[in-house]
Amino acid sequence: MRKPYITVLHLVLEIISYVLLIAAVGAVFIFILKNGTGEIATHFNFAGEADGYGSPWTLLLMPVIMLFVNIMISFSIHVGSPAKWNMPFKIKPGREIAVWRDMVLMQVVLMLLISAFALAATVVWMLGKGGLMLGLAVALTILIIPAIAVPTVMASKHNRW
Repeated sequence: MRKPYITVLHLVLEIISYVLLIAAVGAVFIFILKNGTGEIATHFNFAGEADGYGSPWTLLLMPVIMLFVNIMISFSIHVGSPAKWNMPFKIKPGREIAVWRDMVLMQVVLMLLISAFALAATVVWMLGKGGLMLGLAVALTILIIPAIAVPTVMASKHNRW
């Protein structure tokens, strides 16, 4: 059954997020096939220096965890009831579809950001460029703020109209 609050844009962003995660997993397998299973840097300090080592299989942790997170968000969007979503305001009768559409936008943009971060972090780990990890984490944090705030403000406005 088609849900009227899910748009083509939502579906496209959701698909792109899964493609990014699959690319991250694929990159790890290619890396392991090419470089073997010796030790790699798995943790970096604030100076960007490796201070932890382990199996290259640990590179799968981030994309697999993020894949699980995305699956849970997709489940919430497609199977769960939006009437049970935690909202910062009470939705006025007749405004549900517009408000839920904005909230789905927030969720799929967050999925996209999480997936892009997982792919970028996986590549950075594979390259051993630990100095970039802090920058990636800061960028993700900065991007998450408008990804949550803008759709929430849009939903609030749609709730008043």
